[in-house]
Amino acid sequence: MRCYHIWFQTKLKKYMLVDIIDSRIHDLFKQIAKEKSIRLFASGSLPDHAHLLIGLENQQGLSWAVMMLKGISSRR
Repeated sequence: MRCYHIWFQTKLKKYMLVDIIDSRIHDLFKQIAKEKSIRLFASGSLPDHAHLLIGLENQQGLSWAVMMLKGISSRR
């Protein structure tokens, strides 16, 4: 298993990750990680970006995992 620290910045660095949005996005990350068999060790955020510590099996690619986490969370 390989571990990665990844972070996402909000569009135009807007301070959007506060209050209910912040808790909802972390719930979404947990749900998506469970659905896609991505180990989510930790997640945290500041108002303009989110940090994730994930673990991937050897056959899973980092670009695939980021695409799943960012894409699905933005659509939901």
